[in-house]
Amino acid sequence: MKERNHLIVTALLIAAAVISCGSGKSESVGEEDRGKVKIALQTYSYITDYEDNYLTNRLEDEMGVDIQFNLLSANSAEVITQLSLMIASKSDMPDVICTAAMSKESILQYGSRGIFTPLNEMLANPEVTPQFNAIPSADDRDSMLSASMSADGNIYGLPTFEPESWNMTPYRLYINEVWLDKLGLSMPTTTEEYYRVLKAFAEKDPNGNGRADEVPL
Repeated sequence: MKERNHLIVTALLIAAAVISCGSGKSESVGEEDRGKVKIALQTYSYITDYEDNYLTNRLEDEMGVDIQFNLLSANSAEVITQLSLMIASKSDMPDVICTAAMSKESILQYGSRGIFTPLNEMLANPEVTPQFNAIPSADDRDSMLSASMSADGNIYGLPTFEPESWNMTPYRLYINEVWLDKLGLSMPTTTEEYYRVLKAFAEKDPNGNGRADEVPL
């Protein structure tokens, strides 16, 4: 699991709030009956439209809510200033803050003042936070909780969860299966088989140009 200190107070809870208020089934909701969820979101240049894109539309349809964005700066230092002014004025506060800019110290400061809501009980309840509790590895969930816990024992946000099995090894090798097929070779499973495949790549012209000029590795 790759962890980044994103404060997400919390997208999981958007779904939880809607599900816990109803039957737990996804149903079509009329525009006039839709609740509103305000998200303060640090922006990224590669996302051109937050309001009208596949993920936003899907979340709104499945949860029966109208997502309203308060778009923050892409610059983390500016985000801190924007959030400080927003919190100080206590005006138009969002339901969710999503940013990588906040430090653990500032999260604790706002949490201890009651500005952020502790998520401990919600995260412990699979009916309230089904997506978090559906993460298959208990070790991954524990790592997220440990990384998110403030000094007062409360959890005010979560890091992103991105399972990346390639992180388990620092180096990776790839093999050209087109060349394997061309030479009638099977995928090697031992170092000796691998040696024979590389030797064939070097000597038997798998690219078909009439010359043994392939670099096997």
